[in-house]
Amino acid sequence: MKASILKKLNLMIEEANAFKDKNKYQKAIDKLHEAIDFINEKVKEPEDKETEINNIKNVINQTYSVEVNDYIQQAIRLVSQKEFDKAYENFQEALKVADNIDDPDFKETEVQEVNKLNNEAKLKELIIDAVNLRENKDFDDAVETFNKGLIIAEEIYEGIPKIEEQDKIKAEIDQTCSTQIKLIIEKGNQLKLTDKSDEAINEFEKALRLTDSFYNSEQKNKEIINIKNLVNQIYSNKIKPIVDKTRELVTQNNINSAISESKNALDIANRMYDSDLKNLEISIIAEIINPFYIEKVNPIIEKGKQVTQQDKFEESTTKINEAVKIFKEALDGANSMIPDIKKDQEIKNVSDLINNACLAGINLIKENSVNNIMQKKYDDALEAINLALELDLKDINLYYMKNKALYEYGKIDEALKVVEEGLKLFPDKTKKITIHKAYLYKRQKNYDKALEIIDNLFEKNPNDIDILNNKLYYHLYKGEKEEALKAGEMLIKLDPDDGNCHDSYAEALVEFGDYEKAIEVAKKALELEPLGWFTYNTYFQLAKSYKETGEYELAKDSLQKGERATNTCWCGVEMRNEWKGKKLDLLAEIENLETKS
Repeated sequence: MKASILKKLNLMIEEANAFKDKNKYQKAIDKLHEAIDFINEKVKEPEDKETEINNIKNVINQTYSVEVNDYIQQAIRLVSQKEFDKAYENFQEALKVADNIDDPDFKETEVQEVNKLNNEAKLKELIIDAVNLRENKDFDDAVETFNKGLIIAEEIYEGIPKIEEQDKIKAEIDQTCSTQIKLIIEKGNQLKLTDKSDEAINEFEKALRLTDSFYNSEQKNKEIINIKNLVNQIYSNKIKPIVDKTRELVTQNNINSAISESKNALDIANRMYDSDLKNLEISIIAEIINPFYIEKVNPIIEKGKQVTQQDKFEESTTKINEAVKIFKEALDGANSMIPDIKKDQEIKNVSDLINNACLAGINLIKENSVNNIMQKKYDDALEAINLALELDLKDINLYYMKNKALYEYGKIDEALKVVEEGLKLFPDKTKKITIHKAYLYKRQKNYDKALEIIDNLFEKNPNDIDILNNKLYYHLYKGEKEEALKAGEMLIKLDPDDGNCHDSYAEALVEFGDYEKAIEVAKKALELEPLGWFTYNTYFQLAKSYKETGEYELAKDSLQKGERATNTCWCGVEMRNEWKGKKLDLLAEIENLETKS
C-alpha cells in the first residue's frame, strides 16, 4: 500500500479517536466509515484492503464498547442516587449501542454485562422497596417483594455455588417473618390476658403458619416450639378446671358425669401439640377415669372366660362365637379408656383372650372344612371358612382353603376375587398367590392369560425355579415346543441337582416326542432324588417313553415302580386315583402293542 494512502488513513483514524475522546461517538463512527470508503476506493491489493478494513471494524467495535461503558457508568451513578428509572433508560441505550457491534462474541459479552448490571439494579430497587414495606408493617407484600428479588438473584448468579446476595435476601425474609410473628404473638398474649383464649389461639396459629416462610431452619424450629408451647399452655389452662370438676364428681360418686367431663378434657388435650405437657394432661385424666372403665370391663371378661371353660368348648362353634362376642364387648370398653399404660395392658389382655378363642374356632372350622371339601359339601365348607375369616381376617391358610373350595366347586370367578384380596392382605406371599391365580385361569382353559401372569412374575424374578417351572408347563399346555424346552433347559441349568427340575424337563421332552432324551433326563431325576415327591410322575414319563421306543418290559416295570411311589411319596387321594387310571390306560396300550408284535 502506498505511503501517501497510509498517511491519509492514519490521519482519519486519529480524527476518529479525537471525537471518541470528546464522547462524540457518532462522529467518530462516521469518520471510521469514511475511512473504510477511502480504503475501498484507493487500496487496490485485495489482501491489503481486507486487512485494513478489518482493522477499522475492530476500532469501530471498540468505539461502540466505549460508548456502552459510558452509558453503564452513568447508570451506576444513577443507581447509587436511587434514580432507578433514569438508570434503566441508560441501560436500554447501552443495549441499543451494543446491538451495532458486528462481532457476535464481542456483542454477546457486552449485552450480557449490561443485562447483568440492569438486573442488579432491579434487585437493589426491590430490596429497598421490600425494606420500606416492612417498616410500614406491610409484611406480606414485603415478603412477596423479597422473594421476587430472590428469583432475580438466582437468575443473575445462576451456576455459582453460594452467593452472598442471595443469603442476604433470605436473611431479610427471615427478619421480616420474625418481626411479623413477634407482633402477632404480642397480640395473642394480650387476648389471652383478657380471657379471649380462642381468639388468642387463632393468632398463635396464624403465627405458626408464617414459620413456613423461614429459610433458616434453626430459627424456624425455635419459633415453632415457642408458638406451640403458647398454644399448649392455653389448652392446659382450659383443662385444669374441667379436671378439678371431674375429681369432685368422682368424690360424689357421680361416675357417669365424671366420665362425661373427662371426655371434654380429653377432647381439649387432643387439640394440643405433641409435647410432655400434653402427655401429662392426658395421664392425669386417665388416672382419674380409667379405673372405672376397668371396673366395667372386668365382669364382662369373667363372663367370657366362663364360656371358654365349659366342657368341649373347642368342639363347639356356637360356644366359641359366644365367647368371642363377649370378649369383643369387653374390647370396646377397653378401647373407650383414656390412653395410658393401663389401657394398653387391658387391650392386650382382652385381645389375647379373643385370639385364643378364635384360634380354637378356626382350628375346628379348618378341620370341618377339609372334611366338607373331601365330601364335596362345598357350601358347608365355604360357610364355615367365611365364619373363620370373620374371626381372623389375616389367616392366609383360610384364604387357601376358600380358594380350594371354590376351585373344586367350579366357581373360578369368585376364587379370582379371593386371590385379589389375598394379594392386598399378604404382600409377602405375592409369588405363591400369583401362581395360584394363573392356575385358576388354567382351569378356565385361558392359557394365554395364565402364561401372561407367569411371564410378568418371571420378569421380576428371572432366577426363581418355581416360577420358571410353571412357565414351562404353561408353554406345554399351549403346545409351544421351543419355549417349553427352553424353559426346561434353563431349569436344570439353574439347579442341576434338583430332581424335580429334571422331571419337568423330561415331561416336556415326552410331550414333544424326544423319547431318548426324555429317558436320559428322567433317569437323572430319579438318580438325584429317588424318593422325591414327584417320582410317581417321573416313572410315568419313563413308561411312556419306553412304550414309544418299543421297550415294553421296561415300560411295565416303570409303571409298577410308579404305583409304589404313589403310596410312599406325597400326593393326594384324587391324584393317586387319577394316576392309577392313566396307568391302566397306558398298560392296555402296551399290551395291545405286544400282541401285535
